[in-house]
Amino acid sequence: MIYLDNAATTKVNQDVLEAMLPYFSLQFANPSASHHFGLEAKKAVEKAREYCAELIGADPSEIIFTSGGTESDNTAIFNVPENRHIISSMAEHHAVLNPCKKIEELGRCVTALSPGENGDVSASAIESALEEDTALVSVMTANNEIGTITDIKSIGILCRSRNILLHTDAVQAFGHIPIDVNDMKIDLLSASGHKLGAPKGVGLLYVRKGVRISPYLYGGGQEQGLRSGTLNVPSIVGLGEAARLSRLHMSERSGAETELRDYLISRVLSEISGARLNGSRESRLPGNAHFTIPGVNGAEIMEILSGNEIYISTGSACSSSNSRPSHVLTAIGMSAAEARSSIRVTLNYENTREEIDIFIQKLKEYVEALRDLQ
Repeated sequence: MIYLDNAATTKVNQDVLEAMLPYFSLQFANPSASHHFGLEAKKAVEKAREYCAELIGADPSEIIFTSGGTESDNTAIFNVPENRHIISSMAEHHAVLNPCKKIEELGRCVTALSPGENGDVSASAIESALEEDTALVSVMTANNEIGTITDIKSIGILCRSRNILLHTDAVQAFGHIPIDVNDMKIDLLSASGHKLGAPKGVGLLYVRKGVRISPYLYGGGQEQGLRSGTLNVPSIVGLGEAARLSRLHMSERSGAETELRDYLISRVLSEISGARLNGSRESRLPGNAHFTIPGVNGAEIMEILSGNEIYISTGSACSSSNSRPSHVLTAIGMSAAEARSSIRVTLNYENTREEIDIFIQKLKEYVEALRDLQ
């Protein structure tokens, strides 16, 4: 099996799994219990909180554990006060787009900016869209489909100067590229464990000290009263361990991914006629390569490769059941036909050059066979 769909999910890192296992059986107590057994579980949760905070330069008290990126995004978006303006982008994940659509239906004003040709949004574009009652700007750190990294720091400086909250969906970036919430002037940040070697179903929302948000879930008052519910200790421990490992090994992992990514991009662009890279060539996630190959169907490529146990995607796994062309690709100016001729290849530091060679060979065989029929 050759797995090249790491933007959809990564496998659980072996060290992460081993860190989690005791909390399923040996140390299974509820961390809200006041007895010694419960306090041991609570200590594990708080250690994980420290690891997650260290990864982004935050204070542990600013980390709220959630079920993942979607819950974190929704919590941030739905906390915008009534009758206040929101600015976002047409290239955001649906976990931001759909909450924005919902609050627009409720009568609030939302401005969805068109991204640049690389899929990012500039501080100047946001500045031009500001209104007197703008309360929140929500822009992703790195695009989940085409991998472009946005200059969040410039946007953060602008927002802070106007007393506007900045939320960033950092699901694809967390643990893969450096993030410093203080230097970048980020007020709210969403992340998800399964993008960096932790399990699915756990994530976090960073909430800067002084930023007031209302609870999204009500109950026993866990997570400083902001996210009630019995804590998922094994998964939280896993997220913490994944964050710790990412902080320790980010440079070497990203270096390996970038080298392999550039090799992949170079070969595809030079060996497949008409192929083009989508997103920024320089400012992109280390493991992301997104291509349009005219005259072929991305879904068919994915299906054929899958039959050879080579796994890629055509875009976001969260909207893979949707037959419409990618909203990200159409937002950057692609036609529907071009969007449907696109594929996303996302790497992990454990992938090898041999795997890339096999993938490219199979891809070329399919493209050449199809073109011979035309």
